[in-house]
Amino acid sequence: MSDEQDIDWWHEWTMRSRVLLSGFTGKDEAGLPTHEYLKAGDAFEDECRLSLATLLRSGNPPKDILRLLAELIAPDDFEQVPEPKFERAAERKIVFKFRRKGRRRNHQRDSAIAIRVAQALWHEDTVEAAIGSVSKDQGSKKNTGLSEESVRKIWKRLKPLL
Repeated sequence: MSDEQDIDWWHEWTMRSRVLLSGFTGKDEAGLPTHEYLKAGDAFEDECRLSLATLLRSGNPPKDILRLLAELIAPDDFEQVPEPKFERAAERKIVFKFRRKGRRRNHQRDSAIAIRVAQALWHEDTVEAAIGSVSKDQGSKKNTGLSEESVRKIWKRLKPLL
């Protein structure tokens, strides 16, 4: 890609990021200007999100994009934040939520359980005995509160990493 093409893409990503963060001017039924935002889940919104992510990962995003992003992240009562103060221009705010519904893996817990199984292998003759010693089915002080089957699945998944 030539430098000119890089500049064109950079400009395009910057414009899409601005539209995503601050909206755009549309028209109502009477032809009067309105302030609008992209529709969640729309293909163009996804392209704009990707553009913003690309700019942020570049290591040198435009300062206005950083200011817009900071404003969207700032709490509603940002007036209580010490200097420098900025005038609130954004009507919206960023809300963090999980990407998927349902139960999520607890990676820290799972890693600790796999380590306990590995440690138990020092004292037990078989993997099954080690799994049993750290599961809830055994009355030890270090039981995990999980069934042997759950501990077995965790061990199978994480054993190659230990």
